[in-house]
Amino acid sequence: SADAYQRMLRRDDIDLVYIATPWEFHHEQGRAALLAGKHALVELPVATELDELWDLVDTSERTRRHLILSENCNYGRNELAMLKMAHDGLFGEITNGHGGYLHDLRALLFSDTYYTDSWRRLWHTRSTASFYAMHGLGPIAAAMDINRGDRMTVLRATATEPKGLADYRERFVPRSHPSWKETYVNGDLVTCLIDTAR
Repeated sequence: SADAYQRMLRRDDIDLVYIATPWEFHHEQGRAALLAGKHALVELPVATELDELWDLVDTSERTRRHLILSENCNYGRNELAMLKMAHDGLFGEITNGHGGYLHDLRALLFSDTYYTDSWRRLWHTRSTASFYAMHGLGPIAAAMDINRGDRMTVLRATATEPKGLADYRERFVPRSHPSWKETYVNGDLVTCLIDTAR
């Protein structure tokens, strides 16, 4: 049921809650976990609105509970090796980083069984965003000490036209599928350029 997580939060034998629900629930469930005295590990995105992000920061500080972004791309063997090399000075002074994430999800986005209620595909009808920016940014931010001495100051983003999902639908999805009522607005490739204080 929709309130099952609230019943779980009332238990006194749980210290950490792992939140891997659809994105629109992350803020509400993460905040509820903190207020219930639990630490929270939240899949990305931690929240979908800037005010929600600040609310989670404030709530974490007020409750003295950790809210951690579950960014698996920070912890791979290659990423951790690169982080150690960066901190050991093998790259000299790092003044620039490039990262990216390419993952063709089209078959899964149009699957009737993979994402319950098509929640993941529907984000492409209502948002223009870089949905998985942290996959490329997380390891670079760690290596460059961003939020550990440096900080981001300006973000510029551009996106290509949203053609990929409509093209996939045209070629592989039957006309009876509910996705034919959808219009996709999120660009196929989002490129972000970020300045830092340093």
